[in-house]
Amino acid sequence: MESDFKRILVVGLGLMGGSFAKAIRYAVPAIKMDGLDLDCKSVEAAKALGVIDAGFCQTQEEKYDLIVLATPLGAYSTIINQLIPWMSEGALVTDLGSVKGRVHREVEPLLPDFVSFLGGHPMCGAEFNGFSASRTDLFDGKVFFLTGQTNSAIVKAYIRILQAIDVQIVKTSPAEHDTMVAKTSHMPHLSAVLLSSLLESAETCKNYIGEGFRDSTRIAAGDPRVWRDIFLYNAPAILEDLEVFQNKLNHLKDCLKSENGTEILETLAISKGIQEGIKE
Repeated sequence: MESDFKRILVVGLGLMGGSFAKAIRYAVPAIKMDGLDLDCKSVEAAKALGVIDAGFCQTQEEKYDLIVLATPLGAYSTIINQLIPWMSEGALVTDLGSVKGRVHREVEPLLPDFVSFLGGHPMCGAEFNGFSASRTDLFDGKVFFLTGQTNSAIVKAYIRILQAIDVQIVKTSPAEHDTMVAKTSHMPHLSAVLLSSLLESAETCKNYIGEGFRDSTRIAAGDPRVWRDIFLYNAPAILEDLEVFQNKLNHLKDCLKSENGTEILETLAISKGIQEGIKE
């Protein structure tokens, strides 16, 4: 396919940004695409593979009509302020971040009137970090949330690119998005982190670690900077779920203390039924 964008910029060439750039390059080979990352080695690697046409480790005097943010959420405001001179008239700024409400509230007031913002969040990832972990197929068939106004011509042009990389587009509100992903993404990661922290060290417990522990804690190996910002940016929704989670933990503790096997069995059966529904 041909792109409606003259030139696009991917900011952050780690796992998500690198994979997004690779997917676009594969689906739209002729597109003009540059990359910006503080890690010059990632920039050089992306250039060497032909993923990007040009790459930078610091700001340059260029103009882009599509800018994709793929950095930790806490860096967005600083990046936006630095990139305003890079934005063409009518440009679109979007992102790949895991929280949408606070991002919309922080980013939109910073943008010039001639630039629009569209929230984006692909439901994919891995426990590995950096451009070396990025891959072309990371987004294949995955749900890709869009938040904000989606009726403008430039957003429709971006949606055509997303369709070309074979994602399932779901349009929603920032509030609904954050409420749901707190349960399905952020709480699971938090649980994995806390489970991992039960071990004094991997070495002392190595012989006791089986597939169950590995499966339950694998995602805790994600980039700490990325997840720190996710937890802070979606704190209201996560705190609500933590309250519910704490109540469930307290109930289970009471069942264990009183040896209430009936309640424990019911809890296990309910969770099993939910898992079977997810797999269908």
